[in-house]
Amino acid sequence: MLRINTKQQKAPKRIGRYSILDTLGRGASGTVYKAYDPFVQRHVAIKFSSDLSQIEDRKARDQVLRGFFREAYAAGNLHHPNIVALYDAGMQGSHSYIVMEFVDGETLKSFAKDDSHMPLNETIEMIVQCCKALDYAHEKGVIHRDIKPSNILITQDGDVKLADFSIAHVNRSDDDQAIGLTGSPMYMSPEVVREEMAGPQSDIYSLGVVMYKLLTGEVPFTPGNMHSVMYQIVNHAPKRITEIRPELPQRLAEIVEKCLVKEPSQRYQYGYDLARDLESSISDISFNEEKIADREKRKMLSKLAFFKDFREEEIDAVHRVSQWLSYKPGETIIQQGEMENAFYVLALGSVDVMNDETLVDSLKAGECFGEMGVVINDSRSASVVAKSFILLMKLSGIALEETSLVCQLRFYKKFAQTLSERLQLSNRRCIDGSAAKNRATAADASAKTTGES
Repeated sequence: MLRINTKQQKAPKRIGRYSILDTLGRGASGTVYKAYDPFVQRHVAIKFSSDLSQIEDRKARDQVLRGFFREAYAAGNLHHPNIVALYDAGMQGSHSYIVMEFVDGETLKSFAKDDSHMPLNETIEMIVQCCKALDYAHEKGVIHRDIKPSNILITQDGDVKLADFSIAHVNRSDDDQAIGLTGSPMYMSPEVVREEMAGPQSDIYSLGVVMYKLLTGEVPFTPGNMHSVMYQIVNHAPKRITEIRPELPQRLAEIVEKCLVKEPSQRYQYGYDLARDLESSISDISFNEEKIADREKRKMLSKLAFFKDFREEEIDAVHRVSQWLSYKPGETIIQQGEMENAFYVLALGSVDVMNDETLVDSLKAGECFGEMGVVINDSRSASVVAKSFILLMKLSGIALEETSLVCQLRFYKKFAQTLSERLQLSNRRCIDGSAAKNRATAADASAKTTGES
């Protein structure tokens, strides 16, 4: 693989119309900057190549340039919420550049550490989002070929953004990219190691390695020299994840194993199939007091948007006085008309809020419900029903009083913000409904007038 020295590259003040603000990172063939777009007035990330004029070999220079614009073509044709958006591409002097969505967060690499494990629900949710991004890319004829934790970005809200399509294979007639060893050795599929054509199942394999790392803190094969790693990938079977962490569900171990099968035809063929099995496996996981370690519960709370402004000691206090519950799809959590002085925060899954038989709202992980029962201690105005398998934290009004006054104020501030957002949503729906009714009335009047004439 061609490598270019980027250490001496001085950050430009501008690239195209974009003002350079900071250096985000350096790679084998260029630097990524944080920049500002004055036209659209937003922050962007710019991948800026090294000085191509410093590459004397014209063939090698053309190879780097094709790689840059292959990424521009691949990412530019992918419009998905879990894929980093590409806005622009061009040349500046002897440098090429691509302008991408700026993701305020960190890479999955920071989560995939040897000494700690993400809560199981977070791991599954992130991998499911990756599956959906890959399924979309594969449908568009794009094979990523470098799925690894450092190419998976996580936003502040916990959303996944798949990045770096620089070595992607694009299914088009003028893509002359050669078959060969591409990607990061620990995440290469057996067929890539054998220097065969990489298909969608190769990305599935690499995502399986990512999942293995997140669940166990280890990679499937013993790190060593490249030859040793590649030999293991082709010839050895990895340990079952339950051999490393016996508490993990057997169903999850089977899913990971299927991702890591040597023969591509025996793996999951599509990201959608893997996502479906992962989501269905959630119902086999018992998220109760005995199964989830206190450390994981506290970490789960700290990752939820609801607790974004809470200090660590406040989250500890909330955890001590709260109760964790799980519900299956279709089960009722709150019944309309009942009296209960408690509220709930969704840690996993989604719920429907129903007023009689009418759907009022749908809530997802990180949102709360039932808070008015604490604020005004009145009967419930709506029912809440589990839309999927859910895990939630329940906190009564009495238990809330056991936390500090500052902590209580944070809760009531969050309740007020939630109420404001829901009132705004309700108001928009009323306006939209009224506008639709007026349009219908006008259309009826117009039709009547036309008929009379």
